[in-house]
Amino acid sequence: MGYSLGIDLGTTYTAAAVDRKGAVEMATLGDRTAAIPSVVLWRSDGPVLTGDAANRRAMMEPDRVAREFKRRLGDPTPLVLGGAPHSVASVLASLLHAVVDKVADREGGPAEHVVLTHPANWGPYKLELFGSVPRIAEVEHVTMTTEPEAAAAHYATNERLPEGAVIAVYDFGGGTFDATVLRHRGGSGFETLGVPEGVEGLGGIDFDEAVFAFVDRTLDGAVTALDHGDRQNAAALLRLRQECVLAKETLSFDIETIIPVLLPSLQAEVRLTRAELEEMMRPSIESTVRALRRALRTAAVEPEDLHAVLLVGGSSRIPLVSQMVSEALGRPTAVDAHPKHVVALGAAALAAAYEHPSGNGVGTADGADAGAAAPTADPRSGEGAADSAAPVAGGGVAAGLAGASVASPAPAEAPPPVPPAERTSPAGAPPPVPSPAAPAEVRASAVPVQPAAPEVHAPGAPASGAVGSVPIPDPRAGGGGDSGPGRGGGAGAGGGRDDGGTAVATSPATTTGPPAGPPPLAKPPSGRSRRPLRILLAVVAVIVVLAGAGIGVYLLRGGGGASPAAAGGVAASIANPTVSRTTPVGQNPQDVLLSPDGRTAYVMNTGSNSISVIDTGTMGITATIPVPNGPPQFASISPDGARLYVSVYNPATNAANAVNAVDVVDTTSHAVTLTIPVGLHPYASAVSPDGNTILVPNHDSADISVIDWRTKSVTGRIPVKPNPHFVAFTADGSKAFVADHESNVVSVLDGHTFAVTAVIPVGRSPHSLAVSPDQRTVYVVDYDQNTVSVIDIASEKVTGTIPVGAKPQSVVFAPDGKHAYVANSGGGTVSTIDTGTRAVVSTVQVGRSPTTIAVAPDGRTAYVTNFDDNTLSVLATA
Repeated sequence: MGYSLGIDLGTTYTAAAVDRKGAVEMATLGDRTAAIPSVVLWRSDGPVLTGDAANRRAMMEPDRVAREFKRRLGDPTPLVLGGAPHSVASVLASLLHAVVDKVADREGGPAEHVVLTHPANWGPYKLELFGSVPRIAEVEHVTMTTEPEAAAAHYATNERLPEGAVIAVYDFGGGTFDATVLRHRGGSGFETLGVPEGVEGLGGIDFDEAVFAFVDRTLDGAVTALDHGDRQNAAALLRLRQECVLAKETLSFDIETIIPVLLPSLQAEVRLTRAELEEMMRPSIESTVRALRRALRTAAVEPEDLHAVLLVGGSSRIPLVSQMVSEALGRPTAVDAHPKHVVALGAAALAAAYEHPSGNGVGTADGADAGAAAPTADPRSGEGAADSAAPVAGGGVAAGLAGASVASPAPAEAPPPVPPAERTSPAGAPPPVPSPAAPAEVRASAVPVQPAAPEVHAPGAPASGAVGSVPIPDPRAGGGGDSGPGRGGGAGAGGGRDDGGTAVATSPATTTGPPAGPPPLAKPPSGRSRRPLRILLAVVAVIVVLAGAGIGVYLLRGGGGASPAAAGGVAASIANPTVSRTTPVGQNPQDVLLSPDGRTAYVMNTGSNSISVIDTGTMGITATIPVPNGPPQFASISPDGARLYVSVYNPATNAANAVNAVDVVDTTSHAVTLTIPVGLHPYASAVSPDGNTILVPNHDSADISVIDWRTKSVTGRIPVKPNPHFVAFTADGSKAFVADHESNVVSVLDGHTFAVTAVIPVGRSPHSLAVSPDQRTVYVVDYDQNTVSVIDIASEKVTGTIPVGAKPQSVVFAPDGKHAYVANSGGGTVSTIDTGTRAVVSTVQVGRSPTTIAVAPDGRTAYVTNFDDNTLSVLATA
């Protein structure tokens, strides 16, 4: 008997279902379960292992295993398994090949048609890369559809939905979150309303990471102190991570659990309660609820108009999810008994409904246009052509019991599901972004297995020979009105940049990645070729700001701020930020700053003479920039995001050979393009609002080097009090403030002549400072006094002192100005200050010796460098 196949290649689990003439059931892929872990292991002595088999062997060969790789699709950095590079597409292809072979062995032959699902918020570039996966795996007759549309199709086979009923699909999986609103078309299936929203960098694995970090904090950093390169330690850490996952899942039905810790140097037990876990998860779940509300707004649908909210994905089983979604929308939620299976079951039903592929390789249904335009998104150059998949062992997916695990025959009265059609909006609603639904069928013969480069076209276009439409910048992108003050995309903080309000940053092709998360920041197209369009859009934005607010809003390096007019688009900051993720970086990270759009983080690694380039959506390192002149200490960024100004101080045995300079790094080529000598031991520089001047504080020569970017040279040296550490401009550029560490003062400079106009006594050892978004105050961290001094800008006097943690080293304002965050290097914490009461309202533990903190332009996320941990902590701040 012929059959159709639906496959859900998830971030953490993979599931498949078959449809035999309307009877849909799960395919058993694992030893004892239908779904298998999305794990691939490249063996040194044979073919690839996948699923349960790979998971078991991972303990013995942790350097050859790939997990959670779907999140990295589009990342130009290959996966290194057993010392060899592999593209994400090829790893996904190996998993797909194993699944298709497993089902074919059970069914006695290949499927007549296959539907492969993907997140609804993927753009054309990711869809193009994902489209290469079946070709590499040599799987034919494949059609792509979105995960929420597949989930809705399954829901319709079990529920009698009236025609026109509107449902919301809340898809919370292992690595991504999607919120989509759909309307039932009766005999014609579903149509997507509005624009799907998502938090691509958020999923169950982030909660796993939060539990892992909780264990580490409970054990006083014993876990991160291990040598992770040691094979025995790596195996022990892998076991511990599995225990953390089990603990999270246990707390879905129990109120407390014990996590066994079996490290080579430590054996212990850590108790975790559901209340503690929910406290960690709540900010992230709140961000998913906000995304769901945004999806409803774009669809012009009120919550009370929803027939139901369908909860899909393994993370939707968390009790807090159903509770918060129901409370927020006041609507019932529907959770399948097996939420990990819903997408695969729906995909199988859709596969049966698709017409047989036409001769041109395009599969369509219901007359839907296979060449439907792509949603507004950004094809980005990055990951190269996918390599061929390695051969998959017959036992790559471990053999399991044959037979159905879940059977879902459609009710007699229910119409058969049909493939999704183009998206429409309710009457009177704005026209939606076109859907990627009804895409081209992918055939193994469509393109070579190893193309020279992925051809980027609309997801509905044929795989070869097609010319896709040119995508436009996403109107949901961050920056602009959403941008808050601060260094490199955020408010305040130990380094900085100037957005200037006059140009939109060009995202380097080699550094961009998927949309940022959590919460999402849609990315503009990358590459220098987009620069004229960006500048044009930026000019229009400036005109709007000038007309509406009467002023230009500048986002400053080193703590300058947006005017109150700009603050309206940023998220409301919260009083109790939580650590949502910890990412390894280079050795001894000293400084972090963000690109003006907030989608790229740059970390200065003083111990490894390098800069880590991080996609803030995936939190993956997309590039490592060597700094040959010496350790990069601090950096600032140009208003357009095209250049980093990196302070380099490399003491040498022979003083004549010591390096004291600013290296200019091109953020597209990742190359040092210019070295400008400055004074002794340059610290955290600042860029003027117009981008023409860089002020560099020279710690050991007690002066400020003035670099004119138009001449690319030092045009002056300004004497200040000893040990200047940090510089910050006001938003209008009329003043600059310098923290003079050894002298216990802040010097005030005229922003045009750069002459010292005032010296303000503060606490002991001022280390860094930030200008508030309303331009009224400057916060200064007093390193040896454990306080923050508050300077009134108008009077140039200290008007208050706020006790904080031990050895405060960096301060940053939330873009809405309601809170400030202080990194305390002595205690490994971040203090949150209520700027209204000028009091610390919460303290959160991060890594060891946090040195610098930066906040994203939309105020939702903060990033903290942990000098002694070699990590970057990610905080949910809204």
